[in-house]
Amino acid sequence: MDQIGSGLVSKVQKLVQEGLELRVNFDNLDFRILANQVLTNHRNTDVHWINQYITFDRVPSPHLDDQHPLADLKELPLTEYLLSQEEEKQFRSNITVLVARVLTKMVPCLAHIKDAVPKHIPHLYSKEMASKSVIIGLPVQPFNQSKHADVVQYLDYLESFLAEVHAPENQHVPENESSNARQARLDRNLNGIKVPLGGDQLGRERVTGAKKLRLGCDSATARLEHIEEMPELWHAKQAFLSVSFKVYIQQICKIQWHLTGIEGAHGAQVAFHLLLQDNNY
Repeated sequence: MDQIGSGLVSKVQKLVQEGLELRVNFDNLDFRILANQVLTNHRNTDVHWINQYITFDRVPSPHLDDQHPLADLKELPLTEYLLSQEEEKQFRSNITVLVARVLTKMVPCLAHIKDAVPKHIPHLYSKEMASKSVIIGLPVQPFNQSKHADVVQYLDYLESFLAEVHAPENQHVPENESSNARQARLDRNLNGIKVPLGGDQLGRERVTGAKKLRLGCDSATARLEHIEEMPELWHAKQAFLSVSFKVYIQQICKIQWHLTGIEGAHGAQVAFHLLLQDNNY
């Protein structure tokens, strides 16, 4: 793993020097090692490690204030965050484009008007979002995100990695550097740096707990102050897709069952395969 990730620092450094803002996402990587011959001291092993990657924000945000709220929520009127008539009109127009893309792709008789459907919906950040996303995979770390002790070690690794990324060019590191000197060097490298660390709800909670365990440390790096945890809604999106799929299947049961003449769940399954042009049916 160290050899695979040895050249990442210079690559990330170059992108950061170009003005890109990095963020780190992580999640658990679970796998099982099966024993060929199960003994009392040699059994199947469940391994829980951390998978991670770096990405960069395409829309710059250094000018935004992250210390004070934009408004007092108690005094904020509903009209400030509810859609206006113009916004509803724009939203309806955007949905029309998305639906038209699906229809011209999936319905053969509408394929001839495919070129009339906009390929990109214009918006305020169209230029920035047209650029290619940069995603850099980081080495898998042998830590369990469900354990605070492991998460503390993972955040220590991340602080050290970020300090290398933001280190001045040709920084000299003494061979026999003391622990205090190392902490001071890392603090200098990361002075004023805050990096978002995205994870699921469990990961975010464990990172918050790990940072609380380090509140009494002397240096900012040891207190893990350069990492800002944030939740990623992966599981919420997965649940939404699951519910949407179930609703879609129910609609097939009600509307599409005549394609097979079979009612019920099996008829829905058959109809679904027919819609996907599965030749097994």
